[in-house]
Amino acid sequence: MNKQPVIEFENDDIQLVIDEHLAIMKILSKNPWRNLFTDLEKNDEINQLYTRIEDDNAIKGLLFLNNRDCYDETAFINFLAEISGKEIDSLKFRKLSDFEHEIDRVREILITQQFILRMVHFKKLTFTGSLGNVSTPFMGAGLSLDFRFASEGDLFTFPQIKYGLHPTGALPFWLPHYVNKGKTDEILFCGKDLGVQEALDLRLINEIFPEKDFHNRCIKEAKNISDISRSAVRLTKELRHDYGKDLKQYFATEKRFVGIL
Repeated sequence: MNKQPVIEFENDDIQLVIDEHLAIMKILSKNPWRNLFTDLEKNDEINQLYTRIEDDNAIKGLLFLNNRDCYDETAFINFLAEISGKEIDSLKFRKLSDFEHEIDRVREILITQQFILRMVHFKKLTFTGSLGNVSTPFMGAGLSLDFRFASEGDLFTFPQIKYGLHPTGALPFWLPHYVNKGKTDEILFCGKDLGVQEALDLRLINEIFPEKDFHNRCIKEAKNISDISRSAVRLTKELRHDYGKDLKQYFATEKRFVGIL
């Protein structure tokens, strides 16, 4: 008899549920940039949860889920407006060369880097199921995970080019591993939206599920994929290309660009 899902941790921003051999971390926050990617205390708390998941031999996979549109362009622009101290019109181009709350911009970049490096070296299989549109940072970060699911009819958007900002989430690092230079440049420099079907054709995502039963479909698929030998996963991940070394060099360059180094 299957065990009922158990809530292991919950606050206003995240919920961690253990469902059989799958850990499910749901992003509850409507403003994950502000509440999760600039708050050092909350980041430490989440990293402790990652350690618990890795150390639990009964858990074989980690799935990230989110409330609709908390990763979208509107949420991203609202965060930029807050830390820049400027009003931002999403329909107009405006270069953001300085930030009133510079420390929050720095923390966003550093915490995103830390998350990506953690996921690249994670001992269990990792998944993300993105419900709603997804903007640059979360698309890039999602590419550091092993499997990605998206909901029907949604978009990946790249608003950073409108504001003279580089793409965070290591998107320029990951894209060339999936698509050719021409498509990489089109995504990074033209800022055109990318539909989920095209993303699937490019293998940037693995599956598209209907919105109606999206979370349940993601959980079912993640359970099926992750229900394999833990040692096989660990050994295969160790034999796979070590992106961590290349990412550390990439992130050092990114830090210099924003004046952290």
